[in-house]
Amino acid sequence: MDRGFDVMHAIGITGLAWALRSERPRLIVTELSEGDLSIQTLFRRLSSDELTRCIPVIVVTTCTDPVAHQSAKNRGAVILLPKFGEFESLDTWVHALCDRPTGSL
Repeated sequence: MDRGFDVMHAIGITGLAWALRSERPRLIVTELSEGDLSIQTLFRRLSSDELTRCIPVIVVTTCTDPVAHQSAKNRGAVILLPKFGEFESLDTWVHALCDRPTGSL
């Protein structure tokens, strides 16, 4: 099934560094913590470079901790979605964020 977007897989700090060096993604979909990469580290890395600081981030998680959710939102997550939720919800957000002109939020 073609949804009209490419996917790059990267896990942890090393994977993130590699992905951001090889190309600039238009969107990052992540868990609150993946391998050695926390949401805090992700946003710190993204904000450290002018080319990456405006990349939107969707968090898809099984975590139900409201404090962790609020922390992710405060750091810049566009939306937090349940990991085992409906695909249409994620698809709607992906298209809303990726179908916009490059450089605008």
